Parts: sequence; C-alpha cells; structure tokens
Amino acid sequence: GDQLDILSLSAAREELQAVRAFLVDELLPHNLGEDATLYPIVAKLIGGHDPIAPMTREHAEIAHLVNLFSRTLDDLPENGPDQEDIREFRRLLYGLNAILKLHLAQEEESYLTLFEEESMPAEKILERTL
Repeated sequence: GDQLDILSLSAAREELQAVRAFLVDELLPHNLGEDATLYPIVAKLIGGHDPIAPMTREHAEIAHLVNLFSRTLDDLPENGPDQEDIREFRRLLYGLNAILKLHLAQEEESYLTLFEEESMPAEKILERTL
C-alpha cells in the first residue's frame, strides 16, 4: 500500500493484481478450509457456546474486504489507479493487515496452544475429537 504512489501506473496495477491473486487463490481457500475442518475440531476441544465465533466472524470480514479489494481493482480505468483509487486500496490493504494480525493472534491464543498443552501429538488429539 505504501508504494502504490511511487510505482508507475502499470506497475501499480500489476502489484494490485498480484495481491488479489494471493488473496483469492491462497488466503480465502485457507480460511474456508479452517472453517470446514479445523474449527469444528477446535470447538469440540474448547467446548462451551460457539467458542470459535470470533475467528469465523473475522473470516467473514476478511472475505468482505477481499471482495471490496477485487471490485475496486475491477473498476480501475485502463491507465491504472488515480490518487483516490490509491487511497482506497491503502484503506483496504491496511484493514486487511490489521484484521489478519488480530486473527492470527487470536488463533494462537485460542486454539494453537491446545495442541501444545496436550501431552499427545496433534494427530491423536484430532482422532479423539472425531
């Protein structure tokens, strides 16, 4: 985000497209995989009423920001982003950065320590919860 206004317009467009490729091809599928496979196991281990709600809500917010980023990129004129576009991309990228940092910290606090605290390997913990 910080470099968008020092890049040429075509280079800025290429960088933004590379960011979108990462977000759509890697980050979103990773989050969907966690929602489908890991989070149900973690919920059983933690117990209580919806213990993974904050993480699933963060996944929804990440998907929303990725969608906004993608739509903004699709709406760019051929010659690349202007100053208003650059401000919007920065806002979206900084928002994604903040929520991803928060999300990773919450995951570490909430459930990654579960596997460290158990005396058995993670595979055995997963078998026990299935």
